[in-house]
Amino acid sequence: MRDGNRATVTAAMFAGFLLVAWLQVMAALLIVLLVLKVLPGAAAVRIALPLVIATAGLLWYATVRALRLRRPSLAGVAVTRKDAPALWAMIDDAATAAGVKAPDAVTVVAGAAVTLVEHVRLTGLLGGRRELFIGMPVLLAWDESWLRAAVAHELAHGSPKLGRFAAMAYRGRGALGRIVPRIPRRSPAGPALRAYARWFHRVDAPFAREQELLADRIAAEFAGGRAAAGVLRDGPALEGLQQLFHAEYLSPGWQSGFVPDDVFGGFLRVLAARADDLAMLRAVEPEAPGSGTRIRRCPSGWPRCPR
Repeated sequence: MRDGNRATVTAAMFAGFLLVAWLQVMAALLIVLLVLKVLPGAAAVRIALPLVIATAGLLWYATVRALRLRRPSLAGVAVTRKDAPALWAMIDDAATAAGVKAPDAVTVVAGAAVTLVEHVRLTGLLGGRRELFIGMPVLLAWDESWLRAAVAHELAHGSPKLGRFAAMAYRGRGALGRIVPRIPRRSPAGPALRAYARWFHRVDAPFAREQELLADRIAAEFAGGRAAAGVLRDGPALEGLQQLFHAEYLSPGWQSGFVPDDVFGGFLRVLAARADDLAMLRAVEPEAPGSGTRIRRCPSGWPRCPR
């Protein structure tokens, strides 16, 4: 199957997920109307409202609650084109390399990652405002080529090089990843939606891997193969060491009333002092592209794997 066809299939399956969600509501309402039709007029009027509320109304509420995506927001400092023209020029070049539009905003945040967030419409069927979040630890710890690779990789996730509907397919995959875990176990809308989501991920897995591999290739072409490989290896390691920094250094000091003057400077000093821990994290098996699940073990002595 060609990549363009795979993108179309994934996008269509996501639209089908939303259709199934609302068909459940319509089917429940139709059943209620059929039941009321066979009842005597007085009985139908007496039980109509409770029956509608108990079936179609409850299913409608559960469906709306499941499909309602909150817009993610991260605390940070907005960086305009006037504030950092060189950074924005690099982002524009990365967007051109990926074949997508530049993000609408850039925000520097505390987390050790580079993330593109899109405020989607209609649960992901339509795109919206895109914001690039760049972690201050990344800006301090990585050189320019690594930052170029990380930015290009994030922007390339929605690249149309794999088909016209590739961006919608990526949005839909992300939307399902946020919707399904939020469905309560006892929700009447849950069984069908969870079953559909499992089928979606099985069918979509090859294209999800292809999108990740394309993002890797674009990052390598834009910033160099060594930088792209370094980001894939050191990205999770940097996040893991930041978790250790917060757990073993920042949080205990904060609770004791000792607030550091330079949090990020302290993190860089820990990064230099705990090179062995960083090396262990670098040696951990990375996440399989497009798998959506971790396949790696925690380093020895760590209570849990870095997320």
